[in-house]
Amino acid sequence: MARSPSSGIKDPLEFRAEIERLSKQLRESQDGQEREKLAKALDNRYKGLDRSVAVYGMIALRTDRRRVLITQKLEKQRRKGQKWDLYRLEPDAEGKLQYVSKHLLRADSSQPPI
Repeated sequence: MARSPSSGIKDPLEFRAEIERLSKQLRESQDGQEREKLAKALDNRYKGLDRSVAVYGMIALRTDRRRVLITQKLEKQRRKGQKWDLYRLEPDAEGKLQYVSKHLLRADSSQPPI
């Protein structure tokens, strides 16, 4: 569907256990050099978490139980400030979801955002 990152959290339970272990060691350590080393290790692990959560190609889906908004995070901004590609689905007269072109939305500004 979209590009997936090669990095990420392979085992969330193991990741959580490591974060808790490093945090506990940091809290209990009295040695300044050891605390600095532990803080750096903890920071590096948290950076891995950021990479797994908000990556390019990530798909998000939102709904108000009637309309649907599908977004994909862009690798490069297409226009100034555009970080996401948006797709909107709305029910037709029969209640079946239909794609609503973003080009039509610009022409008719009376349509409310989702």
